[in-house]
Amino acid sequence: MAIFALEEHEMGQLFDTLLHTGIHTYKKKHSKASLPARVEAEKKEKSTRQGALFVVRQKADFTENGVKGYIVTSKEMLLEDAHTLTHFTPNVYRMFGYTDESRRYIHGFEERNLQQINTFVVDIDTKKYAVNELQFACMDASVGLPTFIVASDRGYQLYFVLDSPLFISNKENFRGLRVAKRISDNLKRSLQSVEADLFCNDFGFFRLPTEKNVVYKDFDNQYSISALINWSMRQDDDTQRPLFVIPTKKHKQSVMHTEWFDALVHAVNIKGMLGRNNTLFTLALICYAEGWELERAENFLDEFNSRLEAPLNGQDLYAVLQSAYSGKYSDPSKEYVEAILALHVKNGSEYTVSFGSRAWYKFKKDREDRTRSHYDEWEQDIIEYITAEKASSEPFIWRLVETHHLNYYTKKLHITSFLKLLVFAQLNEIESLRAVSETLFSDDLQKATDLESISFSQLGRRLNQIPTDVFQQVFLDLVAQIHEKSQYEHRRKTTTPLKIIDSSTLPLNLNNHKWAEFRKTKSGIKLHLRLVYAEKGCSYPDNAVLTNAKEHDCDQLEVLVDDKECMYVFDRGYLDYERFDRMTDDGYFFVSRLRKNAVIRVVEPFKLPIDSTVLSDEMILIGTTQNRAENVFRLIKVLDSKGNELHLITNRFDLSADDIAELYKSRWAIELFFKWLKQHLNIKKFYAQSEQGVHNQVYIAMIVYCLNVLA
Repeated sequence: MAIFALEEHEMGQLFDTLLHTGIHTYKKKHSKASLPARVEAEKKEKSTRQGALFVVRQKADFTENGVKGYIVTSKEMLLEDAHTLTHFTPNVYRMFGYTDESRRYIHGFEERNLQQINTFVVDIDTKKYAVNELQFACMDASVGLPTFIVASDRGYQLYFVLDSPLFISNKENFRGLRVAKRISDNLKRSLQSVEADLFCNDFGFFRLPTEKNVVYKDFDNQYSISALINWSMRQDDDTQRPLFVIPTKKHKQSVMHTEWFDALVHAVNIKGMLGRNNTLFTLALICYAEGWELERAENFLDEFNSRLEAPLNGQDLYAVLQSAYSGKYSDPSKEYVEAILALHVKNGSEYTVSFGSRAWYKFKKDREDRTRSHYDEWEQDIIEYITAEKASSEPFIWRLVETHHLNYYTKKLHITSFLKLLVFAQLNEIESLRAVSETLFSDDLQKATDLESISFSQLGRRLNQIPTDVFQQVFLDLVAQIHEKSQYEHRRKTTTPLKIIDSSTLPLNLNNHKWAEFRKTKSGIKLHLRLVYAEKGCSYPDNAVLTNAKEHDCDQLEVLVDDKECMYVFDRGYLDYERFDRMTDDGYFFVSRLRKNAVIRVVEPFKLPIDSTVLSDEMILIGTTQNRAENVFRLIKVLDSKGNELHLITNRFDLSADDIAELYKSRWAIELFFKWLKQHLNIKKFYAQSEQGVHNQVYIAMIVYCLNVLA
């Protein structure tokens, strides 16, 4: 997820991501850019029309007589003036001008004058929710995480940026604009749990993002208009609000009427499971690229599949379709289509395969010019990591190979090839080793892994044989690199780092994993995690322990608490008076949650500031005669965002009660982490039945997450 605050040098990337080519890159006059750069930019801009943005210098410029401001037509001008501006229109207008001769008042920012919609913005007009709570609400109740969040004096504004602009015209009475307004309305409705403003202007003025007010950003979180339309339609199901859909063209020329496509869909004697699955997946990608809705593509593939001599079962067919429509694949491969035609169609090699003039790929910078990788580059990043030299003498991965004798008696599936396959499986959420083995039809994957084929049984044996220590060591090595990148040691000297501890149960199939049984009808393992939390939402794991799900959380507290220079936050699942005493005696600071029925005795109440949001602040003794703590602690009572009373316990007396309450709020970061991990990586279905194989798969998921933080 790689969540970091915006840095000054990333302002250009933010505006490129947000505005696309809606306005000019450079100023027409007095530009500071080099001549070659201006010429190159003009070439790219020729294919689209450029409009303008409206900007204002202060909120007071929104007057009863009109809006004082000026018009911006280039990103260069916007970047130069950003530090003097407060508000702007992130969506581009085609008509713009001034109402007075002195060019002080602007006009034209009406919805009917919109040229293109770049983003949907949700206004949260309150500061009582932390950034982590906003993220959690977006993932839990809305379309997903925003692209970035801007903080204002009174609240936040959440930007959901489109990967390609929605161009607005007056066709069919501004049909596209009406669809966009419905999406905007549903976004606001979905975030009512954090008090999103329902009446905020859909496409008006919003807070201008700068390196000082952006509190969260992840430029990979972009949305296609077709995906948002489908999401909005599902939101409307309960209220039965009809929503028409604009057909979205992914390319200028349809392939559905080409000779090669007609020959492909009439092929019935497709031999072998690999050929059949590859063909179905390729056809599904073509449907996705054509802009077909999921239901239409499903009917088409079902009809094609039923004509095959060896059809795929319905459940697996739907899984293929879901994978193609996941948004992770940009288009079908021309080489794959040519290979399928040559293998399964009579005289298939004679067909010329062409996809016409397409717009499947958005422009992106070269990998070395970006601080973060795109989603489809994670695999390459981790492959480079595991083969990189960590010392001048030998690559890091080979030290592990020699230490654990990982390649002894191995003829084919060497450890590096195996790691690359597992990474590929994680990134593509492949749910079985059989499916992993079938992915080797890709020439690129064969080249990367140095494998032409491998059976799923070989993959299973290898997964069960490799010691978990190997994957754990890779994970810890990545953590050390994150520490270095985030200047963790420097922060330890100037501030007290915050570490959050919690666990999450990963369910397993009881029939296949009896060793992990923790109830009569359930089995599972528990991931005990320690998350490093920094300002502005930067979070990453730095220690993990895997146990049977029946293990109690508090048993792992001593393993995860090992640094006296840190502040630890954990929930009431770790409540243990004896351990609290030991931590206090040993010099470890913590804040946790106390049960409301806990026996306490107030030693001394503390006076609260007039403007404090805390209900009470007291020095207490906790426990009964038989089970009590020897040290005194501090009890702070607060209300959560839903009005529930929370009792917080800590051994820190040097911070204000409000500061302690804010520290506990940060616990949401680990909830977000677990939610993201389960949604985006493959730890729902496990390849292996053995304990070691299951643990290995969890560590691979953690490795992929850490690499994304580094990328």
